Amino acid sequence: ILLVKQVGIFRLLFVIAGLFIRNIKMNLGTPNLQKLA
Repeated sequence: ILLVKQVGIFRLLFVIAGLFIRNIKMNLGTPNLQKLA
């Protein structure tokens, strides 16, 4: 049960990080960030 909880938190953070990175790429639109993604 604890392991499932940790995986759920990790997936939530991964989704938030993905949205955050996509937001930065849309705002700046620089080729350097697109290389990192």
